[in-house]
Amino acid sequence: MARDRFAQSRITAKFQVTIPREVRERLKLQVADAIEWNESEDGRIYVAPAANPILKLKGSIKVGRGDVRKDVAHGREAIAKRYR
Repeated sequence: MARDRFAQSRITAKFQVTIPREVRERLKLQVADAIEWNESEDGRIYVAPAANPILKLKGSIKVGRGDVRKDVAHGREAIAKRYR
């Protein structure tokens, strides 16, 4: 069954598009949110809000007491290595 067109956008010369208001509201998108493009098994492309990137860091932060001076020294050493 064919569906009526929900919204439409134009592609600019830089391949940019504006997300129509109806779509932004339905997906609850805000400024600076990320979206991801997914392909289904039947070849259709879907757009959806991307998972919050901060959630990818879950479990990577040490819990408990730490040595701040040692951590700062380690951070400075890592930065210095990038510029050598």
